[in-house]
Amino acid sequence: KVLKVSVKMLEQAFIGGGKKQTYDSDSVVSKTLSKSKIMEAEVENNLDKYIESGETSAKYEGSVSLYGRETLYDFDLSYSVGKASYSMTITQETKTTGFWIFKRTKSRYVIDVMVSDIYDFDEYRTDKSLGSILNNWGYDMQQIGVIKPYAWEATYTVYGKWR
Repeated sequence: KVLKVSVKMLEQAFIGGGKKQTYDSDSVVSKTLSKSKIMEAEVENNLDKYIESGETSAKYEGSVSLYGRETLYDFDLSYSVGKASYSMTITQETKTTGFWIFKRTKSRYVIDVMVSDIYDFDEYRTDKSLGSILNNWGYDMQQIGVIKPYAWEATYTVYGKWR
């Protein structure tokens, strides 16, 4: 159960041959990203911008550093993803229930999130932390061609509460 994303992404570097990986909302990668406190904060920040804008739909792009230790999800992402780019498309959907004078309209926000990066070991680190030791092992394996860098993207959707 520990470091599922780290294991999954490293496994792909060994066996994937450098091919792009797409992780849908049911994947361990997307599920872990969606539970990350860091990603939750990015969603909230962009949702606040969206609400202030008054637009019916908006797209936000940025980058995020996932070097957190607040939760196990963030810990796993710090070893597997590190830094990544994201895009979020936010819309508002409405529904009407009831009839006549009992008619009620509710709405909620729908946030489609896509996180992407290149999985690679692009630097040799000089400090002696566990993270650096693991990184340097990956860096050495990549330099001799045992593992191959690859592009990846993960998608998931966040649904707000009906109000």
